[in-house]
Amino acid sequence: MSKPQNAPNVSKQPKGKPYEAYIIAGSNAWDKTKQQTVLEWTKAEPNYQPIILGSKQLQEIDRLKLAVEVGNVAIYRAGTLTEAEKSAICQNLAKHSTAETVAFYDEALQLEENASEYIARLREDLPSGGSAEPKDEYEERFNTLGDNGKVAEFLKWYAKPLQRHAQSREFYQYNGKKWEILERDLLGREIRNFFIAKGIKKYSAIRIKKMIDLFEYELEPTAKHNPYILAFNNGILDKRSLEFKPHTATAFITSFINADYSEDKQPTPNFDKWLKFVSNGSLERARTILAGLFMVLTNADKWQLFIEVTGAGGTGKSTYTEIAKLLAGENNHVGITLKALDDEVKRCIIIDKTFIISGEQPKYTGNGATIRAITGGDDVFFNPKHKKPFSQKVNAVFMTTNNSPIIFTENSGGTERRRVIFRFDKVVPIEERDFNLLDKIQAETGGIIRLLFDTFPNPLEAKALLEKQRVSQEALAVKMEVNHVLEFALEFEVMPVMNGLSMGSNLTDGSNRDNAIYPAYIYYCQLNDIEPINRRTFTRAFKQALRELDKGEYQTRESNGRTITNIKFIDKNQTFNKWRG
Repeated sequence: MSKPQNAPNVSKQPKGKPYEAYIIAGSNAWDKTKQQTVLEWTKAEPNYQPIILGSKQLQEIDRLKLAVEVGNVAIYRAGTLTEAEKSAICQNLAKHSTAETVAFYDEALQLEENASEYIARLREDLPSGGSAEPKDEYEERFNTLGDNGKVAEFLKWYAKPLQRHAQSREFYQYNGKKWEILERDLLGREIRNFFIAKGIKKYSAIRIKKMIDLFEYELEPTAKHNPYILAFNNGILDKRSLEFKPHTATAFITSFINADYSEDKQPTPNFDKWLKFVSNGSLERARTILAGLFMVLTNADKWQLFIEVTGAGGTGKSTYTEIAKLLAGENNHVGITLKALDDEVKRCIIIDKTFIISGEQPKYTGNGATIRAITGGDDVFFNPKHKKPFSQKVNAVFMTTNNSPIIFTENSGGTERRRVIFRFDKVVPIEERDFNLLDKIQAETGGIIRLLFDTFPNPLEAKALLEKQRVSQEALAVKMEVNHVLEFALEFEVMPVMNGLSMGSNLTDGSNRDNAIYPAYIYYCQLNDIEPINRRTFTRAFKQALRELDKGEYQTRESNGRTITNIKFIDKNQTFNKWRG
């Protein structure tokens, strides 16, 4: 076997622990434009030449040496670069280089994976003298191992830590920044790549499947989702202590906000213009809209609130949700219809998400039980296909948008006391619409995050604004569009004594409307072409309507078989005249 040769440009790299070497690897590594892009991005010294690993070099990586004597190596992907090729690069660096920090970057020049820990593990496994075990000897030794030993050998070789989710039973791999799902078929392909890389000639689908089955028992379970940390491109923020730390595998992060966290204020001109438009120039409304975004950013599910944005198309509703998704982080948010949210199978997609969106919902009527469970911190039942059902809390903020407000049939107030409604009613003129607005706002994500933290140094200020919006006239007007009992209750007041109107009989045509509440309701429905609800349902809805209008508590006493209440008309004649039109 010929002596390994240095890879292209290895001899031209600097020497010393403080220095960094750049490797461009992949099917397009020899592309001059790609090389120039990397050099400009890294602000490399003039005339610096990176190490190039094109398709030919990657095929013969075992006969090359990445013998760089530096402390850091950055590997930039150019075209196709498989996991097996990445693993081979890492093994070569572990054997021939002094690098302690090794990181892979994608074609957008963003960090894709920190392989430093993997390099360290590989070095620990090298035989004394640093020479790798010959493939034929390895194959012979591997075939004598038990199944658990074979799994252990694969885990030594594989570049990314692996774990298994305790509830969903999915396999996860850590890429240096976040944990991502590794489907069983992809894991099988990686086992195949391991066999090929190690020179194991005889393998089969059954052999691969046996190893995958054993992974279910050998892998450690993932940590529980921590709702108190916020992941960014450049690290993790503890929302309670505001301590900022580097990414770590011990935090079970499945997504991060694709922006750098910074203590410095940054300009956000496009976001500012949108905010001014949707807030109609009102500073308080702008702060309240920001409070909703702050709730999403910090995953303030403990506030037990959810946001409903209603209004016509072209008013900024979808932009609000898109900004919220940017703040929640890629893969942290999921879209689901309100109908699917009520389905124990379909709602499995919300597991481990921190932001749930039901966007542009059609007219919907329901009791809101799942929304109450999510916002109330109660267990939600999940019944995944082909897996064991389970229940768990969903630490997520919920938002929905629609053209017509939701009709909640639950009348105990459990849903309404969590419901924060915004009406967006100002349509952007066609000639003023910017179809690139979201791209521009996305570029300002870091500045928006800084703005939100600076606006609400005390998070409870944001919560107070949302609570105020919850009971605002704006919210009340929206609810009255779909809740006629709420509009009906406007005409009454609560007295301190139970000496008012009777509730009245269910057997009525509205003729006793002067002295009884339910007959007055029947009369109101007749005049407005509304299908009345039965007396029992009406009583519950009327009680809740009085609470929402902040009029007080409905009370009753019995007198000669009649139910006497503490309710009276504010102005009976004026009310009847208004109803008659």
